[in-house]
Amino acid sequence: MGKGYDTQTVTGQRLWLDVTERLDQAKVRSLGPATIAAAEQGARFGKPQVVTPRLGQGSFRLLVADAYERRCTMTGERTLPALEAAHIHRYSRGGDHSLSNGLLLRSDLHKLFDLGYLTIEPSTLKIRVSGKIRGLQEKAWPTVRGPVGELIAAS
Repeated sequence: MGKGYDTQTVTGQRLWLDVTERLDQAKVRSLGPATIAAAEQGARFGKPQVVTPRLGQGSFRLLVADAYERRCTMTGERTLPALEAAHIHRYSRGGDHSLSNGLLLRSDLHKLFDLGYLTIEPSTLKIRVSGKIRGLQEKAWPTVRGPVGELIAAS
């Protein structure tokens, strides 16, 4: 749980006034219909859903993490909870859990990879960043690490 402040203290009162002032200045002036409905019903969660687990996903993650020495393929990031095993060829479209079909990516990069904003050129193994992503510069992608420390130049 995060830090809390008592509104009976000077610091708490100052923070509360700052928050209410910012809310008054916010562009959004009303709650959306879903938020209003949830507040009226007292609901905090939607209906339970059945999720079908992908068998082998856990071992695939371990295999890929070991092969990439627990580092993001693109950035070298080492924070393991932020790293995910990505399928080069989507599992949902017939891709398998083999090492040759895996990359270890930071979770935000995995999302961009899955959406097609980041790709890897098969012939050169260079990263291609979609022109739809504004603000990314090549300086942010100086080198990419492959399995067992092989360096791959970013494009």
